[in-house]
Amino acid sequence: MLYYLPLYYEGVKDLSPIMAGVAVFPQTFTVTPASITVGILVTLTGRFRWSLWAGWVFTTAGTGIMYLLDVHTSTVKWIFLNLLGGLGTGMLFPSMGFAIQASSSDENMSIAVAMFSFIRSVGQAFGVAIGGVIFQNALKKELAKFAVLEGRASELTQDAVAIVQVIKGLPKESELRMALVEGYAKALKPVWLAMMGFAAAAMLLAFATEKLDINRELKTEQGLREKKKQVPEGETGDVKA
Repeated sequence: MLYYLPLYYEGVKDLSPIMAGVAVFPQTFTVTPASITVGILVTLTGRFRWSLWAGWVFTTAGTGIMYLLDVHTSTVKWIFLNLLGGLGTGMLFPSMGFAIQASSSDENMSIAVAMFSFIRSVGQAFGVAIGGVIFQNALKKELAKFAVLEGRASELTQDAVAIVQVIKGLPKESELRMALVEGYAKALKPVWLAMMGFAAAAMLLAFATEKLDINRELKTEQGLREKKKQVPEGETGDVKA
């Protein structure tokens, strides 16, 4: 979402790179409060499944309603359209970590948490790549519909990100610019739908999460231990390190 939303704001809404960064605030500024709230509530209640389920429901719905983003979407509308997705992903950051730790044995917990972080990072890279393939194919299909772009669709979609600069360099009322902007907005819709599909699959899998207790004593060989030092002969008392 954070990769393709700026393209929408720059290419379709004609915002500068800085203002496109500001425009993603509805997504980014809801993540931290949601994460903090989930962390506090799970700590107090000892229950984490509700946050995992709610996070995936909100994320699935949030990516789905982004399909409504279009050329003529008002500022107020796209702000509210982006709030739900940010809330959902914010809830998932801590809740997935709780689920991993609750389901791991003491011996494997550190390995499980490290693998969880690694797989999440790899997933983000795959998400950008998969979204790029979907976006470029959809953009080529949409641009081919316009007579003014006849024969140029394949050329323009070689670098879908560079089209943003092509759009900005054209007169605002030109037929070519209007065709590019409309095609760009429509080509992003399959990306949001694909994200919704992945989120929906994760949501269904999350409902199979077992009810596990997170309040337990941690027994690990990787923690800090307190041990006694040898007392020199002639001295008394224990010195602790």
